[in-house]
Amino acid sequence: MSIRRKPRIIRRDYNQAKVKYVDKLHGVSTTNLVHLINSTGISVSSVPTNGTSTPNSVSTISTLVSSRHDPPIGSNINRVNHENLHPVRIINPDCKASDPLTLVSLNCRSVKNKAMSICDILAITETWLGTVIDDHVLSDIIPSGYDILHTARSGSRGGGVAVVFKQGLNMKKIVSTTSDVHAYTHFEHLDCYVSTGAKPSRLCVIYRPPPSKQNGFTKTVFFDEWASYLDELAVAPQQLIITSDLNFHLDKPDSPDVHQFSGLLESHGLVQDVRAATHIQGHTLDVVITREDSSILRDTPLVMDPFLVNIRENSSVIMKLDIGKPKSTRKEITFRKLRAIPVKIITLRPNAPWYTEDIREDKHKRRKAERLWRRTKLTVHHQMFKKECRNVIALLIKAKKEHYSNKIVECGTESKQLFKLAKHLMGHKSEVILPSCPSDRDLANRFGDFFVNKIIIIRDNISALNNTTNENMVMTADIKFNGQPMRTFTPATQEEIRKIILNAPSKSC
Repeated sequence: MSIRRKPRIIRRDYNQAKVKYVDKLHGVSTTNLVHLINSTGISVSSVPTNGTSTPNSVSTISTLVSSRHDPPIGSNINRVNHENLHPVRIINPDCKASDPLTLVSLNCRSVKNKAMSICDILAITETWLGTVIDDHVLSDIIPSGYDILHTARSGSRGGGVAVVFKQGLNMKKIVSTTSDVHAYTHFEHLDCYVSTGAKPSRLCVIYRPPPSKQNGFTKTVFFDEWASYLDELAVAPQQLIITSDLNFHLDKPDSPDVHQFSGLLESHGLVQDVRAATHIQGHTLDVVITREDSSILRDTPLVMDPFLVNIRENSSVIMKLDIGKPKSTRKEITFRKLRAIPVKIITLRPNAPWYTEDIREDKHKRRKAERLWRRTKLTVHHQMFKKECRNVIALLIKAKKEHYSNKIVECGTESKQLFKLAKHLMGHKSEVILPSCPSDRDLANRFGDFFVNKIIIIRDNISALNNTTNENMVMTADIKFNGQPMRTFTPATQEEIRKIILNAPSKSC
C-alpha cells in the first residue's frame, strides 16, 4: 500500500517570490535600487513592479546605492570566532618552513668501529681521536658529501670534540679570542660558525671530563672557566646554540652544582632546553643551551636512542634548527667530443657504492617499526624498533666489508689500482698542487717553457763536453750515423689526428 502526500499549495505571487529569491541569493535589497533616466528621457526601472514589461521599457539598469560605512555585501565580519585564531610565529627568512636543518648531539665514546647515519650536522663528544690512524678512522665514518671539524685532546688518551656536516653548509672554525688557546683546562670545546645564508649562527660543542684523581680536575676551577667562557659568548652577536656533555646530573635541581650551573646560565641570559633523561640510568647529562629570547630551535629537543651497536649508555639529542637546509653542491666538468669541448654542470650527492636493495628494504622495515612505536608508545614496539635499527647497522657494516673485499679481489695483480684503493681506505687524499698563476693559459706556457729550456740546457752541456780538449771526455757514437738528420717536424694532417683519436681508449683525455 502506498501513501500519497497531499501536494502543498503555494499561495503567493510568482513574481514576488522570484524577486525575494534573487534578493536572498545575491544579498541585494530592492529598497536600495533607484530609478534612472536614460538618454531618451524614459524612466528605467531595475525591477518591474508588476512582473510585465511595458512597450516603452528598454534594458534594465540595476543600481545599488549604499553608504561608505556599510559593510560589504556577503561580509562575514559578524560571524568570526576569534577564539579559533592562533598567532603565527615568524621564522627566519633564510629557512624553508617545511625543511629545517637537523642537528644531532651524541656522546659516542670513540668514533672508531662505528657506522653512523648522519643527518645535516652531527656534534660529537668523546671522539678519542689524536692517534696515527685518524685518517683511516675519519674516512670510515665520514660519507661522501660530508666534512669534519674536530679538536683532539692533547697529552692524553680519550676526549675530543668534533662536528660532521654537509659540504653545502658554510662551516668555519672559530679561534678562541683569549690570549692562550688552551686557557680552558677543565673542559674541551669547539666553536664554529654555521650558515646557509647571509646571517651565520654560532655552534659550540663542549665536553667536560668528570673529575678524578688521575686528571686532578676540581669543580671550582671548572665553574670559574665556565663563567669566563659564557662571558665571551654573551657578547657574540650571532644566534647561539651550545651542545655539551657536562657530566652534571641536571635532573637533581636541589644539588649545589646544578644550582650554581643554572645560576650562571640565568645571569648570562641563557636557558637549558633538554627536558628528558639522556643516560641509561635516568640522568640528564647532555644539555642544549640557547638564549632566552632565541628562536633558533623549532621545537623542544628530542632525546632518542642512537641505536648504534657499540653505544648502549648515552642517548642522542635531536634538534630542528630555524636554518634552511643547504643546496646540493654543484660542480662544473668538461668532457671531450670530437668536434667540441662542452661544459656540463652536475650535482654532487653523497654516494655509498655498497648500498644494496637489502639495506633499503631493512630501512623501510625500521621506519615502519618506528611509526608503530611512536603511535602506540608501547615498550614491546620500542624493543622491536631497536631490533630493526641494529639490524640495519649490522647490514651496513657487512655490505661495506663485502664491497671492499670484492674491490681488492678485482685489483688482482694491478699494483697501481691496489695501492690506490689502499690509500682511499686509509683516508689519504691525493691533491694535485699546481703553481700559482693568473690564468690557465699562462700556466700551460710556463710548463712548456720549462721543458723547452730543459732540452736546451741538455744540448748545451753536451756541446760543451764535445768542445773540451780532453779526448777521453768526447762523447761519440758507437756506430756512425750516415742518415738524414731530423731537424724539422712535419705538421700532422687532419686525417692522421682523426685516426689517433678514434683509436684512443675511452679513459684517455
